[in-house]
Amino acid sequence: MHISAKFLLVAGMASTILGCASYRALKPAETMDGRIDGQGFAASFPQTTGWYIVRSTHDEIVFLKASEETAQRSPADAVITASLGVRTLPAEELARQSDSDFAAGVERFLAKRMGGPPAFYAGSSLLALVQLDTEPHRFHDAVCAKYEALQIARNGAQLREPELAFSDHGIVCRHPDDPGRLIQMFFNERSVRVMPRFASPATWDEVTKAFESLRFTPDR
Repeated sequence: MHISAKFLLVAGMASTILGCASYRALKPAETMDGRIDGQGFAASFPQTTGWYIVRSTHDEIVFLKASEETAQRSPADAVITASLGVRTLPAEELARQSDSDFAAGVERFLAKRMGGPPAFYAGSSLLALVQLDTEPHRFHDAVCAKYEALQIARNGAQLREPELAFSDHGIVCRHPDDPGRLIQMFFNERSVRVMPRFASPATWDEVTKAFESLRFTPDR
């Protein structure tokens, strides 16, 4: 599915990272327990240098990939190249979606949600979702959809500044024991659009292991 940018261009962005007032600097992932339990999910995350946790609540876990020298500043000032996380979401109409149509339903669901900013970036005034593709998937007996998306953001108000590209990869599953709940796991890369920078094989290996570790759990 290719979505026209003009329909999803959004003015004004708010970042969850700026709402994390308790973080004066990003917390290194190696200081955390690698296995984290949330509301309806459990997963293992990288505990290597370069990963930092920025959000840890009962319904959302978010790690950032950032340069070490900037990670000691405030989260808003860190040079962030990627985010990795998992969250619980209300299933809304997807609670009643048939298994065969679930991927199409996820596509519509994400198209509405992804007109806003990636979770870790607050420096742009304009954002567009320009591509979104989904495919059916099964994971631990859950009905799921894999997705890939591309978001484009112009950096700041100056038109001369480069456009940033956000490449999104993830999975959305209907919780097998609670159809009213979705579990979304995501990996988001940031780069300049005209000079894309992709994650290293080592980073992809860490991300793949995190996705493979995802489990659906009962309410705590």
